[in-house]
Amino acid sequence: MTKREFMDLCLGLCVHFGRPEPPREQLASWYAEVGHLSPEAAGWMAGQIRRGEPRMPANLAHALLRLEDRWRAERPRTPVRPRERERPDCPDCRDGLLTASRAVPPGLPLAGTVYDYLFACARCGRADAALPVATREQLERAGYAVAPVRRE
Repeated sequence: MTKREFMDLCLGLCVHFGRPEPPREQLASWYAEVGHLSPEAAGWMAGQIRRGEPRMPANLAHALLRLEDRWRAERPRTPVRPRERERPDCPDCRDGLLTASRAVPPGLPLAGTVYDYLFACARCGRADAALPVATREQLERAGYAVAPVRRE
């Protein structure tokens, strides 16, 4: 599904459950996890959530992924579309991954020790790895030093 279709689905659920719109970063993170779903599957899943949940799921992406197996089991002949990449040339990452580092803050054990981290890019959603999802801007605001993108 496209980002616009996902936004419509999410905002429709927010209206249904009387919840405020989630922050843009959270929507990007959720979309990175479920953007591969077809609009038909996502619409069916949203209906299941409306009818089966007493409140808006705290993690919408997780709720949709839980329903994905049921969707596929009920439609064994439906082809699975390959994950669409909206931004194959994302300026923020390399192959959907962001590398960042951060030092342990003063006052904690191992203060000053620098650790490296790997994140899936929330901007393009290209990484299929089970990693935390973030944008370059989110990481920089959280105090990470994000490695520059090198193109080969």
